[in-house]
Amino acid sequence: MAWTLCKAELRCLARRLEGAFAASPLVVGGAALALAALPAVALWAGLRAAPSFRAAAAAQSFAVSVGLAAALAGSVVTLLAPGRRALGRQLEAAPLSRTTVFVGLTALPLAIVLCAIGLPAVLLIAPAAGLRTPVVLAELIGALALGGAGAEAVLALARRSLRGVPAAAAVGLIALGGRGAAPLAVPLWAVAAALRPDELPERGTVRVVARSAFGCALVRYARRRELRRQALAALVLTGTGAFVLRVTGMPAAAGVLLAGSSALLGAAVVPLAAPGLDLRAQWLWRSSPSSPASIAGTSAAAALVCGASVAALGTGVALAADPVPPAKTAPLGIAGLLVLGAALLAGSLVPWRSERPVEQLGAYAAFAAVLTGVWIALARLAPLVVAEHGPRAGGLAAAAFACCVAASIVHAARRA
Repeated sequence: MAWTLCKAELRCLARRLEGAFAASPLVVGGAALALAALPAVALWAGLRAAPSFRAAAAAQSFAVSVGLAAALAGSVVTLLAPGRRALGRQLEAAPLSRTTVFVGLTALPLAIVLCAIGLPAVLLIAPAAGLRTPVVLAELIGALALGGAGAEAVLALARRSLRGVPAAAAVGLIALGGRGAAPLAVPLWAVAAALRPDELPERGTVRVVARSAFGCALVRYARRRELRRQALAALVLTGTGAFVLRVTGMPAAAGVLLAGSSALLGAAVVPLAAPGLDLRAQWLWRSSPSSPASIAGTSAAAALVCGASVAALGTGVALAADPVPPAKTAPLGIAGLLVLGAALLAGSLVPWRSERPVEQLGAYAAFAAVLTGVWIALARLAPLVVAEHGPRAGGLAAAAFACCVAASIVHAARRA
């Protein structure tokens, strides 16, 4: 039965790719070319950055920072995995085992992602790690799995299941074991994900507190469970990372910047998901007297406010764990503009589907590609306009942010 479910998932994915290519051949073709060129780019970047990686690897704080980033990525990917409801009403009631659901809805999308990024990751790490490349990869995968297992433990506890207690205890023991014990998190995550308890039904009284289109969009995003879970995971890891970096002896300013970066990545999920979530109500927007550009602009503003709120809260958590002057966090503000703008543009190009994990991972891949492209373009442009630091750098980042937001609004309005 698991193989049948996997074949159905692959056929659905192939049909969606065919439809996406027919609708936007340039975007999908460009994404395919970028994926094909990724190994060569990774090897080139690995060769250039190898001396820097070797020098940084001697510091314990570098390993802690990489591990925290991997744990954040693992928790985000785990929280993307849908439950049994993603099978639809007909198959949701079918007598499918938890293992079958795990293989079809979680293991298969992850296997596809690993096939896509496995070779580039090896080519990026190998020039610096040399013969220790397998060990480094095992530790990275272990950190990813540790973050995923921690997210599964929290989910189980939030759903009032005692299965989260042994999972949380095992996560703590592996974390105390250090880098050598990290690979043990892989089987722990697999077991915890396969035994994930079902989501509790939503109950409560609904009160409409929004009085405007902007307020409605703000409430609509804030009510999404998956967005709240990912934002909370980013905030928890931000606080944990700031505390761990302080204990390891990293300078306060550098520790806050690294921990705050985790909050920025968690904040990006709201503008990244917003355009895809709004597609469900496309029929309603078409009957609205407002113009498509006005509706898209209002939704984009609400998504950016939500994302900025998460980023500000995460920065506050990092500052509370390791206080520094607020002026030291200025680079986070500049990076936040680029991250939120790139996330909004990527979400409009590759819509987020809450019930389709592969397409969610595709949205994250588009976000990484857009952010990398914007970063490279600004790195080339900044010396030409003398905006490498100071207020001019902030102005250049604000201009890039405005361009990303405008492009996202135009694309969303044309699609409507």
